[in-house]
Amino acid sequence: MIRSAKAWNLSADRTWRQWVHLVPMFLVVGLMSGCFAQTAAAPQLFDLEQGQVYGPVPAPPISIQLGQSVIKASGSVGPTDGPEGSPAIWEGHALDLEPDQERNRTLFFFIEGEDLQRVTLQINDQEPLVEELAGVYLSGELSMVRWAQEYSLRVTAESSGGTVVSSVIHVTGEDARIESTQPDEQPLRMRMLRMGPTHVREVQGAGYQGKIYRHVWPTCTSDCDLTTPGGVLMAFVSGPADTLLLLLDGAIPHLATGLSYWPNPDYLLVAIPVREESLVEIAALSGAGDMVTGRWDRPAT
Repeated sequence: MIRSAKAWNLSADRTWRQWVHLVPMFLVVGLMSGCFAQTAAAPQLFDLEQGQVYGPVPAPPISIQLGQSVIKASGSVGPTDGPEGSPAIWEGHALDLEPDQERNRTLFFFIEGEDLQRVTLQINDQEPLVEELAGVYLSGELSMVRWAQEYSLRVTAESSGGTVVSSVIHVTGEDARIESTQPDEQPLRMRMLRMGPTHVREVQGAGYQGKIYRHVWPTCTSDCDLTTPGGVLMAFVSGPADTLLLLLDGAIPHLATGLSYWPNPDYLLVAIPVREESLVEIAALSGAGDMVTGRWDRPAT
């Protein structure tokens, strides 16, 4: 299927759109508040096992996003003036088909999926770049020479189960379009991770050079020991997230909302600095009311 370039539409109806986005958040908060009133113990949003997540529909195993620019934004989940700072920090990334302000001829990519086994990136008809065992997700940028006027980047990703997804971005001048074997609209999905190393690979070819970032982060279904150096709990959310709700030991939920208005992310990284908490629960809602949740329990000592 073919997707045309889009522009950010900062319309005058921003106020009522923000209120519409708050509706599902109020419903969830009301439901959670009812749970608080019933028991003094720390409640759970859902009866989930360690590292398990809940979602409204089966999510596709692989997501590929391509663009000529990246919009990045960050903020706090909950208040920033607490004694220990923000309960969590979110960082959103949105890939856009419009070129950046400097009109650099750069192509950006993001590939995420369960058990990514092999990813290939090919500029025009050159020899493909191959990444084996791509980790939790793969991202990067490829910069073309200034005088390049027509070029393309094809990305093909394969999971260990044999699922293959392919997308290609075609650029002519400053205009771009995408052809893909995946749907335009991606459902919400969430994974609970422990932040790990990021490996950088510098690449170059005829008329381009760039970097590929491979994020080797363990999931909380296998290894989520946050006591080791660099142990930060991460909620990785891909899809049309609008609102984040965070519960720490069943306390009043911390919120971040309006994300679908800005930056309208393709994916979110939510860093949760676990201190003395024994139970962390997080939910992400879309503007359409879809929801996914994740949970972390402190390991028994």
